[in-house]
Amino acid sequence: AAVAITASGYCQTGAVGSVYPSVGTSPVTYGVTFTDAAGKTVVAPGLPTIEIQDNTSTYQSTSGTINTTGGTVAFSINQSAQTFTLTPSSSSISGAAVNIKGVPPSGTDALSFAVTKSFSFYTGSAPPAHNFVAAVQQTGVGSGVVDFYNVSLGANTPGSDTFSAYSPASLAVTNSTNEGKADVNNPTDVAWDSNGDLLVANAGTNTTTDSGNMACVPAGAISTGANVATTVSTNAFNPQHLAYDSRDSSIALANNGTTAPYVMPEYTFPNNYVAASAPRNLAASGFGATAVMSMPSATAGTYAVALTTGAEEDPAYSGTQGTNKVAVYTPSGTETDIKDDTHYGIDKPQSLAWDNANGQLVIANYSVYHPLVSFYSASYTQVKTINTTNQNYLVATSPDGHVAVAWIAAYGYSQVQVYDNTATRAAVGGPIPFNATSDSGVCTNYIYGTDGSLVNTMKWLSNTKLLIGVQAYSSGAATSKNGLYIYDISNLTAPAGYDDLTCAGFSAAPTNTGFVQMTAKPLAAAFKT
Repeated sequence: AAVAITASGYCQTGAVGSVYPSVGTSPVTYGVTFTDAAGKTVVAPGLPTIEIQDNTSTYQSTSGTINTTGGTVAFSINQSAQTFTLTPSSSSISGAAVNIKGVPPSGTDALSFAVTKSFSFYTGSAPPAHNFVAAVQQTGVGSGVVDFYNVSLGANTPGSDTFSAYSPASLAVTNSTNEGKADVNNPTDVAWDSNGDLLVANAGTNTTTDSGNMACVPAGAISTGANVATTVSTNAFNPQHLAYDSRDSSIALANNGTTAPYVMPEYTFPNNYVAASAPRNLAASGFGATAVMSMPSATAGTYAVALTTGAEEDPAYSGTQGTNKVAVYTPSGTETDIKDDTHYGIDKPQSLAWDNANGQLVIANYSVYHPLVSFYSASYTQVKTINTTNQNYLVATSPDGHVAVAWIAAYGYSQVQVYDNTATRAAVGGPIPFNATSDSGVCTNYIYGTDGSLVNTMKWLSNTKLLIGVQAYSSGAATSKNGLYIYDISNLTAPAGYDDLTCAGFSAAPTNTGFVQMTAKPLAAAFKT
């Protein structure tokens, strides 16, 4: 009654939609499954014969060739394994029509019908393996695109790091036939997997349950601009964050609905991201998931999630003690809660990072009364806290253990402070300012931003280079300061252009070494080192 086709590698083992790409001339093997009218899988000895139409419009049961734009696609069929393999001749194959037919075995019942399925096959070259950035731009309320940049890292002097637009420059919103959902639809977070595929967390409409998903855009589709993805998640309500574990190719989404219940991380496990059958759902808890990250110190597929009710943890400040926490989930579902009900080192946790050099979990807390950056060992024992006196909302760690923290300063704008990789965690220079407003009104040189600028994303590109996405808007429009910045912590100098160094001690901030302007809000970024 029906035929289903699954593919190896490049994002999916689920049903193939209208288009499927490959990287270069790499062959792709597909599995074929037939089901009867009752939905039961057909097995031997009743397996149909797989046939594929060749370039003479003849259906072949062993092998053949398909002619198409940009070259040819050779196919070979393994009837006993119920698979077939497509091998493209070039990396510029465009829309090869793959027509498949399942012919039931002949017998006394004299069956003569056949089930068919067709899809288009594309190829593309792999995007750069190194120094390549995918950045989410929020282009409007509930909408956005993913932009691509090549990055050239230079010295520690201004202008030494440069961005150049990749071609195609972006992946716009498209709609896949796989689930009837968009491949890029209000994207909120992105990550690269080990194959060079792009993982995209889509919030969707952000108003209804299951409107969001995780899409995987194959590496071969990125260079063509086809933006052909497979959506592999279900029950995703407004996913805000995505984490990837390269050890087992598992993924977790932090789904944060606008109202209760909040759906906790939905795991998509190995074997090309088959969606988990039972997402973590704390329906009655009232928690919101503010961050999720893989735990390199634990079993592959273990994730830490920042959970908060949105209230202060300390009962002295109208909170409920023992609620806010960081929960660590293993693939088997075991949960370990990290709390601090004495010193409130975990109070409204907002962002998580792993310091691999020191083996520590770093937590940024958005608390007004306990504005702490907290450090925990691999065994979840508190090692240190830093009181920043500001509400912390983003944290990122460099390969050698430096920690960058973004906070909201007293007048509602962002600053980024870097701390060193020693046990002391000393400040590395002064904070990087993204607004120079002060109560006296004398600091008006907006070197890196404008009034009210916000840091939306931070990624370390190396031990010294820090990428920061800045939302710099004025009267609802992006300014010339809006975009992606790179700073080098090995050079601490006064920001060029400042004529009033009395402003918050910015005279020893890390040096700005690169910038690219963006026309919309930079919301998230993923970097290939």
